[in-house]
Amino acid sequence: LSDDAQIKAVRAAYANYLKMVLYLAGNTEPDAQRKADATMRIETRIAKASKGKVELRDVQGNYHKMTYAAMVKEFPGIDWGNFFLAGRFARYSERGVAYDYDFAKRCPDAETTREFEGKSLLSLYRLPQGFDGEIKVYDVFACDDGLSLMVLGDALKGVWTERFDSIYTAIDYFYKHHDELYTRTLEWQQRLLDDARPFGEDYVRLISGAYRQVLAAHKAVRRPDGELLYMSKECHSNGCINTVDVSYPSMPLMLCYNPELVRGLMTGIFEFASLPCWPHDFAPHDLGQYPIANGQVYGLDNDRLKGQPFAWLELYRRGDDVYDFRYQMPVEECGNMILMAYAYARAEGGERSRAYIEKHMPTLRKWARYLLDKGVDLDTQLCTDDFAGHLGRNVNLAIKACEALYAMGEMTGEDSYREAARANARELTRLAANDSGMMLCLDKPDSWSLKYNMVWDVVAGFALFDEEVRAREVATYAARANSFGVPLDSRRGFTKSDWMLWAGALDDTDASTRRMAALLCAFLDNTRNRVPMTDWFETETAVCCEFRHRTVQGGLWMPVLKRMWNR
Repeated sequence: LSDDAQIKAVRAAYANYLKMVLYLAGNTEPDAQRKADATMRIETRIAKASKGKVELRDVQGNYHKMTYAAMVKEFPGIDWGNFFLAGRFARYSERGVAYDYDFAKRCPDAETTREFEGKSLLSLYRLPQGFDGEIKVYDVFACDDGLSLMVLGDALKGVWTERFDSIYTAIDYFYKHHDELYTRTLEWQQRLLDDARPFGEDYVRLISGAYRQVLAAHKAVRRPDGELLYMSKECHSNGCINTVDVSYPSMPLMLCYNPELVRGLMTGIFEFASLPCWPHDFAPHDLGQYPIANGQVYGLDNDRLKGQPFAWLELYRRGDDVYDFRYQMPVEECGNMILMAYAYARAEGGERSRAYIEKHMPTLRKWARYLLDKGVDLDTQLCTDDFAGHLGRNVNLAIKACEALYAMGEMTGEDSYREAARANARELTRLAANDSGMMLCLDKPDSWSLKYNMVWDVVAGFALFDEEVRAREVATYAARANSFGVPLDSRRGFTKSDWMLWAGALDDTDASTRRMAALLCAFLDNTRNRVPMTDWFETETAVCCEFRHRTVQGGLWMPVLKRMWNR
């Protein structure tokens, strides 16, 4: 925004650079110029809206409230869905306090929400003079998004539409059954809190803050064949939908209370992996970019896409490989999918889950073969902690491969998988053992890291690694803890909240879980970042790095899952 001559020259050079990049990407020169100009206009608007450090300290000033009509006018072309406000108004009659309700709908073409005859909300609650009793009053905010998701070419509605023919019917049902639903809600809340209390009040605080966030970042839809799809949005990163290494850490909450949702996390990935557009012998990373789930977008090779800006909209139709292997997570996602399949089958049990696993067993075997071929001394590749960069000879990733192979043995009943897992675990221990427990990677003898993937030894009883190794790991976490958490590994000071609780569960007692919960609460109490609950932050300064309001906080329920399964 500056008029300084040097800054203006930099802006002009940047605009020319944008035009050149767009032209080299396959656009005609006029189109490249038009898109470069549009980009500059967007970035200028962002600059004008940006605030300085002093302004950012004003919590109230940063809510940026606006009416729905203003939002639609300011940001045209975005389908915001239809928002509804339903209010129940109390009125006094000779028979006492009676209730009635009405709907006020926010329409995209309306300038304002319908005012209640010009009266304020409080004036609608008319009480007799001298009345000093209690009246329960509540309002409902609802959203009908129409078609919720596009999944492999099918436009799907939310599962709530199976029960209600319209949003009005749903709101009406809420009012007619409010007291019953409220009572059930309180009972469910009490169950969640009771399950958390054995791990201390700090842990209760954590799951109280995380529960709604985990569920809110998913959508539930159903395929034409009746199969449920439970799709996460990778909030505050690249917006990927149904990311496998986001589903994996989030699943403990669902395994505790509704394993069907874990099945819903896997189904779309299994189907996409069977299509010609995915020729690889390892598992995909995601199913698209929210709300379009037509095939993986992470690691697309732009050279092979030949500059087609919207090619990702129909990836599921392609018959050629359009992915750059350097940006895939082969061992990570194979291990994740196998362990999710095992955990789902164990949590749900019965013939239905066995039939599901059997249906997808050829794919699971292919991914298990990939893990067998890779062994324990892994080449350089990404894992779920991709924000920390590529890492070769990754010990924690090799642990995941061992645990996944054992899980294959449990699902198939074949000892060959179990023996391979045990042999690999012994070899990995020989190569990686150090005073901290096990190294971060095999070429760094003094390194350490959170071995969260080892949790299945304790939770599922796989027992692939010696208790002494786990004990040294837990002791290292206590010794390396900073004021607000235990770092993810010896490279940097940041950590992940979900992995802290997974690593804490390696302890045969609950002591490590309690310590981790106390550290996470210290972070929440002391951070200056007023943002939705983050899972990636600095353990020395309590500064949020990125990753806000994400589903991975479902991983905080790993101690509860451990307690349930070990009972």
